[in-house]
Amino acid sequence: MTELQMLIGEVPTDATPVDPGIISRWQGRLPELLLDVWRSYGFTSLAMGRLHLVDPEPFEPLMSYVFGGDRDLKDDTHTIAFGNFGELIVWSERHGWGMMSPVLSSLDMRNLTEAKPMPAELQIENYVLQATPEVFERYDAQGKPMHDRIKAALGPLPPGGLYATKYVTRDRNEELFVENYEITSAFEWLQEFYSSHQITLVDWMRDDPMVRKIKQR
Repeated sequence: MTELQMLIGEVPTDATPVDPGIISRWQGRLPELLLDVWRSYGFTSLAMGRLHLVDPEPFEPLMSYVFGGDRDLKDDTHTIAFGNFGELIVWSERHGWGMMSPVLSSLDMRNLTEAKPMPAELQIENYVLQATPEVFERYDAQGKPMHDRIKAALGPLPPGGLYATKYVTRDRNEELFVENYEITSAFEWLQEFYSSHQITLVDWMRDDPMVRKIKQR
């Protein structure tokens, strides 16, 4: 069994093959382990179908909008995956893995805030290939997980879809009820949400987790 099979398992039947030209475009800019996944598995789903690998290229205008002008993240931060509720996994060529959460409009990027950086390949292994489904979950007003109930109510996601509230809103109450969700285009929703909310860099290991606003000088 290869190293990738040990990390991921068998090749999923719904994976989208990646054109060699796309892999060449990102050679040297993204970790080799991620490119190996592209070669062997394509743009596949992880975390039991809750995280989806993508070509970063279509997301570059959004990344430029969100991170343009930021002293640490401008020009070299790329989308590598999205979650079923609109989470974005990004990769900074300088600082590595990051997770953007729409729940708190936050970016968790540990190599940017911690003193000792983690090797790039280990970040991909730990935070992407072996990410658990619970990372990509939503909870209702009673603190109970909603993903499987939303899936049962709406059906499985089509390629390029996600579960989202019917309006891009900051009213947290809307996000606490299964009936307020619908299936929508991931790309369109992500653009609308992340281009209309300022993102805060966070470090959940600190007593005060809020580090600074993205683009804050």
